[in-house]
Amino acid sequence: MKNFTRFVLALILVCASSLGTSGYASAATAKVLTPRGIGVSDDVIKTYAELIRLSLRQAKYTMAKEGTQPDLTFSPSITRVGGGYILGLEKKSADGESYEDSFKVASENELDVGVKRLVNSVLSEKSAERSATVDDVTTNEVRSGVARQETVKRVQVALGPTKAYGFGTSATLYNFELGYVWERDQLAPRVYSEFNLGPGIKEAFSLSAGLGLDYYLTNNKHTPFVGFDVGLGAFHRASNDETKKDGQPMFRSGFTLSATLGYAIMRTADTSMYVAASYRPMLQGFGNKAAGLYGIQVGLLY
Repeated sequence: MKNFTRFVLALILVCASSLGTSGYASAATAKVLTPRGIGVSDDVIKTYAELIRLSLRQAKYTMAKEGTQPDLTFSPSITRVGGGYILGLEKKSADGESYEDSFKVASENELDVGVKRLVNSVLSEKSAERSATVDDVTTNEVRSGVARQETVKRVQVALGPTKAYGFGTSATLYNFELGYVWERDQLAPRVYSEFNLGPGIKEAFSLSAGLGLDYYLTNNKHTPFVGFDVGLGAFHRASNDETKKDGQPMFRSGFTLSATLGYAIMRTADTSMYVAASYRPMLQGFGNKAAGLYGIQVGLLY
């Protein structure tokens, strides 16, 4: 039994040693070329190169010896722009495949953070600008809104014709909407109030207010979008002989939903426009009579 135990222990030691040797032998090697510098001192260039090597070692890469072919070759560049630096790094594998990225830091004090982000970027082949965490946001990102993106706040004004069904009139109503929008990237939450009026006080009218969300399908300056909102509304049917005789209530209030399909124009300008078609069903209707509104809007965001 003792001999068997010794045999098992010896086998475990041999396997562990073999695995350790294999892991060491298969460790990836890297070589960092001398950085190309524009408008920077030799000390900054040397610091930049050494920070890259340090980040690679932390990522479990070993530096290739002179005269040997590395698994990965890194070609750095550093350019001074104003008070900051644009860091560039290209990765090229032994089989010729390459990937490169760049990243901006506001000062020399952020070189370590910038290099760490950039090295991780080229190793994982994911953009350094999109890889920020709360621990490594740079001053430049805070100022430019890349990592802590600024929200664009805008007033929304829109108007247009509306047609109603179930309101006891075929007349065109006039829609007016006023809102406030928080636009961030492709999402735009908003609060709104809107009303639809007929040609006279005895005609149909509706008003509602609530919360909405628009989604821009692209980040281009001209783009289609879709929107949805939910709120509370009050609705009144047209007052005429037909509606007075059908026994249905003249006034209702309650929750309201709306769907919008539109096209935004000049999103990058201080004042942008949009054209949209909307549909707003009345969830309660007038008794057993369904009702709702649909129309077209032309709007401004400023």
